[in-house]
Amino acid sequence: MEPTSKMLFHILKRFGKAAIAVELTAVGGLFYVFHDINTGGPEARSKWDDRVPFLIDAFYNMTGDERVIAHRINRSRNDDN
Repeated sequence: MEPTSKMLFHILKRFGKAAIAVELTAVGGLFYVFHDINTGGPEARSKWDDRVPFLIDAFYNMTGDERVIAHRINRSRNDDN
């Protein structure tokens, strides 16, 4: 192996494990959030919509489940009154 190849291999060996750990953590976090959105009821959906609204939009686009965005409709009705 050339010196540059050895250096590149060493860098990938060192940081590859960290990159895999970060990806696994992200997948685990998304699983937790989507599970909470799916099973947690309107309170959980409202909580996650306040924190990360794009995840609620993504979940709605994936599932087409109207219950996911029903809390937004209820909020807008309450704001009108």
